[in-house]
Amino acid sequence: MSEHYGIRPDPASAIDQAPHLSDLADQGWTVLPGRLDGKALARLRDALERLAIEQSGLAPPEEAGIVRAPLAFDDAFLALATDPLVLAIADSLLGGYTLLSQQNGLVPVPGRTFGQARWHRDLPYQHFTSSQPIALSALFCLDRFSMETGATLVLNGSHRSADFPGPDCAAAVTAEAGDCILFDAMLFHRTGENRTDQPRRAVNHVYGRGFVAQQIDLPGLLGDRFADEPALARLLGYRTRPAPSLSEWWARTRGPLA
Repeated sequence: MSEHYGIRPDPASAIDQAPHLSDLADQGWTVLPGRLDGKALARLRDALERLAIEQSGLAPPEEAGIVRAPLAFDDAFLALATDPLVLAIADSLLGGYTLLSQQNGLVPVPGRTFGQARWHRDLPYQHFTSSQPIALSALFCLDRFSMETGATLVLNGSHRSADFPGPDCAAAVTAEAGDCILFDAMLFHRTGENRTDQPRRAVNHVYGRGFVAQQIDLPGLLGDRFADEPALARLLGYRTRPAPSLSEWWARTRGPLA
């Protein structure tokens, strides 16, 4: 019997990830260019607009412009959540066991202040630092992020600060449609102002270590659809749901968490 359990070796980082991992550690963010082509962008834009209309009749007014868990309603968003480069970087940062904590579509309503326009972390109300990242955000840009359309504003290095450092040193992150902005989920950031009449849509993901709770119970939304697909079952949280009974817990502990 091994003298320890629950300890994973440090994952080896692929060479092509190294610059991104360095930027994430230093400034707290990086940009992955060209993750979506024109066909994928058109498909996702149409689907996101449709889901925004469908959810608007059910969600409270303060949720206007936010589409919750779109992957449960359209497989195009599941493909987005499983981008291979994003997952490879997440695995390198998060110890090899990556859980999708949340996926939200962002469709800002013209003329209305968006909730994400306030400074925040994607793990809100947390005031601590950790020796290793605990969650990674992946913001896929469905439209161009520019100074005019509303670049994401960040506080460089604030993922290493326990408390809000103040907005004096804000930097703007610009990106093209199809790019993905990756940032440490503890980095303070906010949505920039869109000063045009053009949309600035995006889909954000938060990937966490296995102990980071999901915003919405994705297995509950999806049913058993992916329960028997090992990689997806792990990513979507089938393996980390709390056991509903002692017998279920004992059944789970007979095998490795995988």
